[in-house]
Amino acid sequence: MSSSETSVMKIPKLPFLLFVVLCITLYISYHRWNPSTHTELKSGYGLERAPASDEIFYGIMFDAGSTGTRVHVYKFSKTSSGAPHLEHELFKAIKPGLSEYADNPDKCAPGIKELLDIALKEIPEHLRKSTPLILKATAGLRLLPEEKAQKLLDTVKNIFQSSPFLVGKESVSIMDGTDEGIFAWITVNFLTGRHCCMLLL
Repeated sequence: MSSSETSVMKIPKLPFLLFVVLCITLYISYHRWNPSTHTELKSGYGLERAPASDEIFYGIMFDAGSTGTRVHVYKFSKTSSGAPHLEHELFKAIKPGLSEYADNPDKCAPGIKELLDIALKEIPEHLRKSTPLILKATAGLRLLPEEKAQKLLDTVKNIFQSSPFLVGKESVSIMDGTDEGIFAWITVNFLTGRHCCMLLL
């Protein structure tokens, strides 16, 4: 058992809006960063994606809040329309939040690695290199001086890059007001059945 305070559950008690945002973010990242999904075929209406070799895919989202850091490991399947269907979710949280390590960023490493180990155990080895790994930080880091916040983000990204997962250029970032507005727009379209995810790929 780690010295960090942890909790594990299958269904986290998060606002539904945030849950949808996390899923959509991972879905978009999967298609943007994974070259195997970029094969396209011409169709009468424009461009149509060729079916991917794997009908099951995963995504890992770290939610770095002011009181703790949470990892969400999502397992998706593709529907006949190409839209993602959530099959399973694993959630784990540790305390304290990343902002507590502002004066010594390296001390956040054990907790981040502990959460990554959860993902490693959950995701099949052959799918890890195509699984996007993302961290979105909120209020805790947003309130820190920019230099201290950036050092924390850089520390986390270095840890992510040493993992077998898919890490993009903007995989570790602080969610600002603009991000929240975009995600709100995406969520509304997603919930009303519009294929906004495809428009952003």
